[in-house]
Amino acid sequence: MKNYSGLAGMAFVLVLLAGTAQPAVKKNIEVTLQEKQVRDLTSSGLLLNFYVRIANLSGSRYFLTKYSCRAVIEQTEYLQMETALDQPISVEPKGETLIALPLKITYDLLFQAVREMENAPKAGCQMIGLMIFADENRRQEKIPFAFAGEFPVFKDPEIIFSPVRIKDLTLGGSDLVLGVTFRNGNAFDLTADRILYKIELGGQAVAAGTIREQSPWPPESEKNYSFPLLLDFFELGGQLYPLLQQTDVEARISGEIDADTIWGRVKIPIEKSVKIPIGRGGCPNL
Repeated sequence: MKNYSGLAGMAFVLVLLAGTAQPAVKKNIEVTLQEKQVRDLTSSGLLLNFYVRIANLSGSRYFLTKYSCRAVIEQTEYLQMETALDQPISVEPKGETLIALPLKITYDLLFQAVREMENAPKAGCQMIGLMIFADENRRQEKIPFAFAGEFPVFKDPEIIFSPVRIKDLTLGGSDLVLGVTFRNGNAFDLTADRILYKIELGGQAVAAGTIREQSPWPPESEKNYSFPLLLDFFELGGQLYPLLQQTDVEARISGEIDADTIWGRVKIPIEKSVKIPIGRGGCPNL
């Protein structure tokens, strides 16, 4: 009697091997990350855009109908979202298109989720999710994706007033100097191409103008500006005379800094009000 058990066993193994050797199913849609970009940077947050290339490798038109994703920042989940597109995005046969996956970062929410990020210069981020496409016959294709990026934790420059130094004070006016310092507390350069400013003393506007700065402010550095002012009380009003006879005065600076950074351009609002001492060097009659 012939023994067929060995042949049967070999046949079973060959069937298994044949099954494992089958090539993976070819995808009709290919999704790749083209570019990452930080936009709308402020001290409140930013927009991190992932620009994604979608290539249709098939001969049929496909539509991106919805996607779901979650954002993980420094290994902590920041948010989850699922978006169904009211107007599906069409990808022509053998064609491609570029879309943006925006991630809105709000620093207050980020610090609640990842408390240690409050003092960090930047953060790493992953976008992980699934895109769902359908062809004209409503056959679906699901494409997973995982993209990595990073973004800064941006701080507005700190504003520090120097004491008012009065060189001369009369009933008709005053010759004084006011100093303002900007401290860049970020881990990267700020190039303040243009500073629009308005300065007030005791609620009275005493100076306004534009500063154009060519050299960058390095990380953790200070930039000092001095404002020599000749004030005419007949033009400005007599209320400044008694205010400048006091030991201190309310100073306010407002405006905007238009700056360039390695993360792109940023507009920084200026707003600081504080009481500052009044020095009387060079004014012997006071």
